[in-house]
Amino acid sequence: MNGRRMTVIASLALLGLLLATVAPIASSAGRRVNADTPWRAQSSGTERDLISVSAADSNTAWAAGGDALSPTTPAPGSGVLLKTSDGGANWTDQTAPNASTYSGVSAAGPNTAWSVEANNIWKTADGQKWNKQYT
Repeated sequence: MNGRRMTVIASLALLGLLLATVAPIASSAGRRVNADTPWRAQSSGTERDLISVSAADSNTAWAAGGDALSPTTPAPGSGVLLKTSDGGANWTDQTAPNASTYSGVSAAGPNTAWSVEANNIWKTADGQKWNKQYT
């Protein structure tokens, strides 16, 4: 398995850990996650490296990254921001507002998150459109 796929699998495993940690707290039905449940690989749908994952609740999470060296990216150094609203079963590629790799993402709620790339901080307040907050 190549290094990029291992990075994606490791990132998605981290997301699973985050979701398993948040699920017992966020569940209104009192559903608990069994600590013995085996890990499942999930496809992000991107070939780019994912560097950061942050979960807002048991269903909503963002992943951020990019890949300056991948020949499959639209442009060298292009970033990627992904969002799931169904616990990681499906990921939506959100239009990255800049061509740099994103080094982090932090979710504050199902529609609010911040991402970092180079010297810029970006925010979404609607879960779709990203606006520059600081340069």
